[in-house]
Amino acid sequence: MDESKVIQKLIEHDKRFEQLVTKKEFTEFRDENFNRLDDVMVILKRLD
Repeated sequence: MDESKVIQKLIEHDKRFEQLVTKKEFTEFRDENFNRLDDVMVILKRLD
């Protein structure tokens, strides 16, 4: 395989890794959404 192709693939993979979400970012996102859903449930329970 040509070295330039390998290098190109490595660069592509590196760019993809930069776009991945970290575990901490995912946890923060999940917690934030659960809090919003809890607020929605409180409102729905009041309407009931």
